[in-house]
Amino acid sequence: MKAVLISIKPKWCDLIRRGRKTVEVRKTCPKLEVPFKVYIYETMDGGRGSGLVFGEFVCIGFDVFRPIGKGISIKRFPALYESCLTLDEIVKYAQGEPVYGWQISQLKLYEEPLKLEDFSRHGFCGMNGTGVCGNADCENYQPSGNYMEPPTCAVNGCTLYEAPQSWCYVEERRDSE
Repeated sequence: MKAVLISIKPKWCDLIRRGRKTVEVRKTCPKLEVPFKVYIYETMDGGRGSGLVFGEFVCIGFDVFRPIGKGISIKRFPALYESCLTLDEIVKYAQGEPVYGWQISQLKLYEEPLKLEDFSRHGFCGMNGTGVCGNADCENYQPSGNYMEPPTCAVNGCTLYEAPQSWCYVEERRDSE
């Protein structure tokens, strides 16, 4: 199953942890049926953040805000209060384009945060504890043709080593339920 890994600055992560921020505002949204799982990566942001995935939530829908002309009101984007942003901040961020308020529900904080390498875009399945992927069902899997040589991956490995600028698709982790 596909899920999403989202990068969020420490300031906003703290508000999510405390349950105050229940909407995350982004310029785009995934093309996934709701509800879907979202893993929360706390950015480093100048050394203030952890650089780890500290939890997850279920996105149950999107509110869309379209900043058109003057006289923008809260009625056009009811999720404003839950996003912990001001109307001016959202208008500035939107730059005249629609923005999406991702609705956060079922927040789960991990006792032990996860590393980016614990996530895969294409279902990484390490062979015998190695960094070699043995996921023969993956479209990027390339068998070597020789049982003495390990298979390769057409995408040069599918585990994450860098955080996405905003968000990216990942495989849902089986151990996070």
